[in-house]
Amino acid sequence: MRCLRYIVLLLMTVCVGCSTSADTLALIEQSERVAIDYPDSALMLISRVDPDRVYGKRDMAHYRLALSEALYYSRVDSDCDSLTRPLFDYYYDSDLHAERARAMYQHGRVMYTTGNHPEAMYALLEAEKSLQYSDNIRLEAMVYLVMGNIYGSECLYLNALDAYKKSYYIFEKLKLDYHTVFTLHNIAEILYSIKEYDSAEAYLLQTIDIADRQGFNELLSYALYSLCDIYVYTGRASQLGQYLTKLDTGKYPIPFPLSYYYYNAIYQSSLGNRDKAIQLMETADSYPNKELANIEQYKYYIYNLLNDNKQALCTDPKKLD
Repeated sequence: MRCLRYIVLLLMTVCVGCSTSADTLALIEQSERVAIDYPDSALMLISRVDPDRVYGKRDMAHYRLALSEALYYSRVDSDCDSLTRPLFDYYYDSDLHAERARAMYQHGRVMYTTGNHPEAMYALLEAEKSLQYSDNIRLEAMVYLVMGNIYGSECLYLNALDAYKKSYYIFEKLKLDYHTVFTLHNIAEILYSIKEYDSAEAYLLQTIDIADRQGFNELLSYALYSLCDIYVYTGRASQLGQYLTKLDTGKYPIPFPLSYYYYNAIYQSSLGNRDKAIQLMETADSYPNKELANIEQYKYYIYNLLNDNKQALCTDPKKLD
C-alpha cells in the first residue's frame, strides 16, 4: 500500500509539473483581451510568456493564437505560416467557435499575404462558418474585407463587391471610421473596374467627404486620384480642377507624382492653356521612374483637347484601353 501511495503521489507531481501555470495562462488571456485596442501592451504581455512552459495542445494553441493576434494588431506582420498553420490544424475540427474563427482568419490573412489565394479563401470560409456561432462582428467584417481583396485580385468583381459591401455595413455600424472609408474606396475601385462610373464616383465622393472630416489624408489622396481617373476616362476633364486644387494645397500626400502632373496637364488642356499643359507634360516626363503604363493615352487625350491632331497622331491610341 505504501508503494502504491508513492506511485500515486509521483504521478500527481508529474501531472502538476506538466501543466501550464495559472500565471502564464493569465498573461495569454490578458494579451488577447487588449490586442485590438492596445496592441503594444498585448505584445509586451505575450512576450513575457515562455513557450517552453506552455504545456498541452490546447494551451499551446491558445498561446499561438494570442501571439499571432498581438503581432498582427501591432503591425508586425508575417508572411510565414509557421505560427498560423498549427492554429489551422488544431482548430479545424474544434467546436470552440470563437477561437476557431480567429484562428482561421489569422491563417487566411497570412495565406493571402503569401499569394496562396485558394488556401486563404478556404480558411476565411471556415472562419465565416464559425462566426455564425460567435458574437464577433468586427472579425466578420475583416473576414469579408480580405475575401473582397482576394476576389478582386482574381477579377471576380461581383463577388468582391458583395464581400466589400458586407464589410462596409459592419464597419459603419461599429463606427470604425478608418475601416469604413478604406472599404468605401475598395468598393469604388471595383465599380470602376466594371465600368460603373457613376456609382464609383458617388462612392469616391463619399470617401473623400468622410476622409476629409476625419483627417485621413492618405486615404483621401488615393480617393482623389481615383476620382481624377474617372473624370479622365469618361471625358470630363473640366471637372478635374476642384479636386486637383485639394492636392495643390500640400496638405495631402502625392503618392503618384506622374499621374498628378498628367492630370494637371489634361485639366489645363481642357482650358486651352497649351503652354502650361506642355510644361506639365515635360515635368512628368522628367521623372525617371515611370509608374504609369498609360502615358500614351494621357498624351493622346491632351493633344486632342488642344486640337493638335498632328501630335495626337504621333501617340498610340491603341494603348487607350
